[in-house]
Amino acid sequence: MNRALRRTIAGSAAGALGSAALVLTLGHPLLSIVFGVTVGIAYALSFGPVRGAYVDNLMAGAALGMPWWGLINIILVPLSHSRAPQWDVDQMRAQVPALVGWVVYGSVTGVLVQAFTDLFHEILGPEPPAIDTATLPKKHIVILGGGFAGMQTATSLEDEFHTNPGVSFSLISETNALLFTPMRADVAGSFAAERLSAAGMKVAIIERKFFGGMCVNTGCIPTKTMAAS
Repeated sequence: MNRALRRTIAGSAAGALGSAALVLTLGHPLLSIVFGVTVGIAYALSFGPVRGAYVDNLMAGAALGMPWWGLINIILVPLSHSRAPQWDVDQMRAQVPALVGWVVYGSVTGVLVQAFTDLFHEILGPEPPAIDTATLPKKHIVILGGGFAGMQTATSLEDEFHTNPGVSFSLISETNALLFTPMRADVAGSFAAERLSAAGMKVAIIERKFFGGMCVNTGCIPTKTMAAS
């Protein structure tokens, strides 16, 4: 189990249990649980685990209760009901029970995140360390030939490894361009002739034997059809 998943599970479980304090003070059970789980996940993902740091997490969670209260109860909840944020003294005084709920929620959530983190450490072992891509061995892939296969390989590698700095590749070709001239009435030739003719141009297809060329009549298409059947 990777680090992010472990912390997400710990944070969601701790936030769900800690949201009982929000349910009692905010009065919106479903909304309180959603807020509790979301904040719990964010808390677990933001802090690196240190075994046995229950007091630190208790204090950190309690301290974070006030900004959560200000952001959600003072600003977001009124805005969601098309009201102005509750900035004045009387409005904020009315939100003191919610502040207490957030502080209790933060304290409980911080302790529970630590408890679940220690539990995962006992069951699954230490968290896997973060992978530093700068320390990974470099791989360089050389593609010989700039034909259709070479270009397709280069495109696939670019799609697969464009975010991995440890992989690079080079395409070696006789020219610096991919040129395909459909002189025969092959697949590309037939398609090009059809489009050019539709555009009002005069088109002449040069083919020795079969219209459609080797690929259509005796080459890759019949061969693939027989193989598939």
